[in-house]
Amino acid sequence: WEFDRSARKLRPTDAHLGQLKRIINTVLIDPSDTVAYCGTQSGDMLEVNVTNGRFARASRERFSLGIQCIGYTEGATNHVIVGAGDGTLAKIDTKRLAVRKAVQMMGSVTSISSHAD
Repeated sequence: WEFDRSARKLRPTDAHLGQLKRIINTVLIDPSDTVAYCGTQSGDMLEVNVTNGRFARASRERFSLGIQCIGYTEGATNHVIVGAGDGTLAKIDTKRLAVRKAVQMMGSVTSISSHAD
């Protein structure tokens, strides 16, 4: 996104994904504002460099019915939590974009919320 202060407009910026054609359902920006993790309708997670808008890599694992939501847990920046349309809730390592743990829920996981408890 680009913010034009004089015109008070927020304009989207296209990311360069190369040959990949994906519909992105959800986006999570890392705390350092350098990487965006994008959950797609096809079920894979993409890593995009925010500073130049270029595709970095994609996860090897795909989730059935797409990735519906992505979130961080409090204090942990080396993994993200992913909720999928088939009810899978998974912990993904951000260094390798690999699934560390996965649990099957009853129904689709549509949102993730964390709190300090």
